[in-house]
Amino acid sequence: MIATAENATLAVDSVSLIPVWLEISAMCVSGLFGGVIAGKRGAPILAILIGGLIVGLGGGIIRDLLLNVIPVAISTWYLLPAVGGAALIGGAFNRFFDHSRREILTLQAVSLGLLVVIGSEKALHANVPFFSIIALGMIAAIAGGAILDALFGVRTALLSQGQWHILALAAGAVGFVVMFRFTTPLIAEIGTVVAVVALRLFSAHHGWKCPEFPNSQKSDS
Repeated sequence: MIATAENATLAVDSVSLIPVWLEISAMCVSGLFGGVIAGKRGAPILAILIGGLIVGLGGGIIRDLLLNVIPVAISTWYLLPAVGGAALIGGAFNRFFDHSRREILTLQAVSLGLLVVIGSEKALHANVPFFSIIALGMIAAIAGGAILDALFGVRTALLSQGQWHILALAAGAVGFVVMFRFTTPLIAEIGTVVAVVALRLFSAHHGWKCPEFPNSQKSDS
């Protein structure tokens, strides 16, 4: 019991090393994106608010639970109102975004980049194994959006997108760990966001497809 309490204390201390500005930026941008998507799907105001909160905070809550710490989304007073406000702004101005335009794709890419950074960095500070860091970084980035898609009854982008999505996140998480080890945290954070955004946008622009098994068959069901 003593060892468990000590481990939990260490985990809480390590998570507190994440810059507040980075945490807020990641979750608010993601909440804005969630609000835009919910608004474009015709959701009412309350559903837009909930959708933005899910995208902005959902992945971080799952990440923190897996790290056995109190989720930062409920342990701080400012994240819920900040992300909720961002979601409502996204819903109110969703008409300025179009699924075929670069703006919404860029917003998604920035959201994914920021979330994979805070997911990977929290896991790294918690001293979990390398592959766990990569997994938690990716979970933090994709879980909220996947939950929102499930609530709307649509196929999640994680499973349906041809362009690099999960590959961009995996590359970003690995790159973050490498840069964090050999450079400064700020360089690693900025470099990872830039890398994820670049890979996501370039893959969409050039039509880069995710690898598949030979002779794999797609089902419409």
